[in-house]
Amino acid sequence: MSQIGHQRPCGSPRMTTLKLAKSGFSRLGLALASAYVLVTAFCVLASNSANADPKGSYVLLQLPIALQGSLLHALGLGDFLRGFSWTEAYFALGLPTVIALYAIGHLATVKI
Repeated sequence: MSQIGHQRPCGSPRMTTLKLAKSGFSRLGLALASAYVLVTAFCVLASNSANADPKGSYVLLQLPIALQGSLLHALGLGDFLRGFSWTEAYFALGLPTVIALYAIGHLATVKI
């Protein structure tokens, strides 16, 4: 029996990978963004543990958004975060970071 014209079903891993590759999906971008989300989730969960002292909790909550906050301060926008809750700060700084990490991963894999 000839294999010419034989196609794999749409649900096969190879077809799914090809569809994702053609749609502009970036594995590296997803890996970078996912790593940031996992580290952030770990820091938030660890800061809320029963054994955490207040200073340790504060430091753990700061870690995932410290660099972004420093960048805002260096740009003279340090007052932007004044009065924000931790949740608001994470949305204001963390969400753009996830998007930027995905974009960096995508751009790193794009063929020129």
